[in-house]
Amino acid sequence: MRMILVGIGLTALVGCAQIPTQQSMVEQAQWHSLGERDGRQGKPLKTADELVQLANQYQVVVTDYDQYLEAYQQGVNSYCTEQDPYELGRRGRPYFGVCDDKDQGRFKLHWQRGRDKFFRPEFPD
Repeated sequence: MRMILVGIGLTALVGCAQIPTQQSMVEQAQWHSLGERDGRQGKPLKTADELVQLANQYQVVVTDYDQYLEAYQQGVNSYCTEQDPYELGRRGRPYFGVCDDKDQGRFKLHWQRGRDKFFRPEFPD
């Protein structure tokens, strides 16, 4: 029994260690991965200057903004179609407007309804 628990614990640690951080993606020049992750999380698009500043922060000399931008757009497309905006708002998650030009504001409208529920839980769904 003790060996099973140790095995489960080690598996959990290995799984956590494999989640790339922003720092590791920058240090390894994984601009595509960084862009896709930012987009999938609905984060604002980084400018080319912001990407250079981020690279400089980790002593990385070369950036590939085109890779980042292409992957970011793919990530945003996933975010805008796979996320439930009402649930994001209801959980108090921020929305940065990344879907506004894709759906005539419907995403933001549903997010705002969830956000209202987050701040006023007594309102019915």
